[in-house]
Amino acid sequence: MHITSQESILKTKAGKFEALYLSAIAGPGAHFDSFFLPTSRLEFVLYDIYRILRPGGLFWLDHFFCTKDQLKIYVPMIEQLGYKKLKLSVAPKLDRGPELKEMYIYTVLEKPLKRQCAGYL
Repeated sequence: MHITSQESILKTKAGKFEALYLSAIAGPGAHFDSFFLPTSRLEFVLYDIYRILRPGGLFWLDHFFCTKDQLKIYVPMIEQLGYKKLKLSVAPKLDRGPELKEMYIYTVLEKPLKRQCAGYL
């Protein structure tokens, strides 16, 4: 199943997926030609991903980018979900120049077997 929007996530049955991959989304203030995801919407998307993953399922967030100042918002938002962190790294995004201070967040998370999503459930 290919999920293309938050609306299609909302229609998805809880616990349906063993793994989910989310790539190339931009936080507020970051430049991205075709997609922009506000902070409040990202919270709902992260909650819905948690909901549709099976216990023990994997969530891979790849090439999420934002400004360096926004890292203090997004990294805690991701960490509070209650996943086991298999990988969480941050790297500079330099394609438009270092003066913009854009950063990538990469993470691979495992949903716990028991319900413990502190920030959402």
